[in-house]
Amino acid sequence: MLIGTCFGMNVGYPINPARDLGPRLFSLVVYGKEVFTHPYRTWFLVPIIAPMTGAMVFGWAYHICAGMHIPDDEDSEGNDTARDVRTA
Repeated sequence: MLIGTCFGMNVGYPINPARDLGPRLFSLVVYGKEVFTHPYRTWFLVPIIAPMTGAMVFGWAYHICAGMHIPDDEDSEGNDTARDVRTA
């Protein structure tokens, strides 16, 4: 948290919201509102919203691309094809 407090305002490492928002809230208490001021104003919301949005979008994309092609555990008739044993 110390590194984040020292360098967070200068370089802004907003890849992980836990590493960006915590030190920023601490700096808000110490330094005031200038921690959240920037010409783009809402840029600090990106590391908070982007991971959740990306997880939903790519989870849905995985279900569409791969998940729909995985067969169910049971056939529609209830037969178990893995136990197809032939007797002589």
